[in-house]
Amino acid sequence: QGTQVGTLVEPDRSLMPTKHDAADQSGSSAQAGGVLPSADALPVRVGVGVIGAVIVFSLIMAARSMNRRPQHR
Repeated sequence: QGTQVGTLVEPDRSLMPTKHDAADQSGSSAQAGGVLPSADALPVRVGVGVIGAVIVFSLIMAARSMNRRPQHR
């Protein structure tokens, strides 16, 4: 059979979504983050990635050039 931990209770009616809220959610174009971003966001993401890569590359090159300088004694 198994063990019985507890019984389920109905949630409070004030916490349940109303029919008006359900209609708003299905009709709107807003989506939760991470579901599927809009096509308009793709160029922005590509731009941020390219700029970030350029910054990281320039920092690496600056660190290499500072490492190769002769040390003052």
